[in-house]
Amino acid sequence: MIIGEGPAFSSFRSGLENYNYLKLRSEYDVEFVDLNEDDYVEVEAFDSRLNPMNLRISKTVVESDYRISAALAKTHDFVIVTLAIKNMVVGSLVGGEKWRLHQGYKAMNMNIARLAKTIMPHLGVVDGYLGMEGRGPSSGDPIQSRFATASVYPVSLDAVTSKIMGFEPFDIGYLYHSNNWKVGVADLRMIDTVGRSIADVARRFRPHPRCRDMLSWR
Repeated sequence: MIIGEGPAFSSFRSGLENYNYLKLRSEYDVEFVDLNEDDYVEVEAFDSRLNPMNLRISKTVVESDYRISAALAKTHDFVIVTLAIKNMVVGSLVGGEKWRLHQGYKAMNMNIARLAKTIMPHLGVVDGYLGMEGRGPSSGDPIQSRFATASVYPVSLDAVTSKIMGFEPFDIGYLYHSNNWKVGVADLRMIDTVGRSIADVARRFRPHPRCRDMLSWR
């Protein structure tokens, strides 16, 4: 078992220490990998003019037999929401490549969907017990949302979760592209859910102030 993360701001080591992850070594066959420092492979993406460019992505993630994305339910300052797919994609980018992913609203949504084709989670889990609304993904406000979602179909998972949060799945560019490219299904009419209904657990998140601008990816 490998626990990997590529923090955008804090250090990987401090996160492991802060949340007592290191003690897992005494109980399980587990290793920790700082994805920011990992070997990498290059994957084709798009620049701000939608011309091809390459991004470096963690070799450990690409070669993993089974990828699990454990994400929080948060609003986002570029792509409206960040859930299981974006969590996997951005966390897997090596070092400063995370900032190169940000090529404007249109290209960034295409990049997330494009890279997800290479490293799509086999299982996605979204912890919405305490979410983040407003100026996410790092400067927003906590929201007591009290839900959790999981699926082996991450595109459908993120579509259902975005609806729970009060957003339309096809307003989120990377979900639209993933559905359109036949990577997964984001059309809620085609998705079956188990457990409580979307309406039962719906908790409208306050969007990022630039949410309307983000719709220009279309």
